[in-house]
Amino acid sequence: MDYFEKLKIEERIKSDIEEIKEFDEVEHYIDANFRQFLTYGEYDDNSMDLNYHYKMLKEIEADDNFLSKLNFVLSKYVK
Repeated sequence: MDYFEKLKIEERIKSDIEEIKEFDEVEHYIDANFRQFLTYGEYDDNSMDLNYHYKMLKEIEADDNFLSKLNFVLSKYVK
């Protein structure tokens, strides 16, 4: 994985984090994104997926060392 591919991943994560900052509660995030993330009607309820997505992004946002951890994993384990 080259440098620019890593930058794209970092930018996508930062973009997702910026998006969740407008929602102060997971329920608001789920309400706003519920229909957007339905996949061909496969889920009748995808709130658990959205709940996980929101909480994971909040954890990433709170982790000051996340980007250094990500760079370590990408450089060591992803080819």
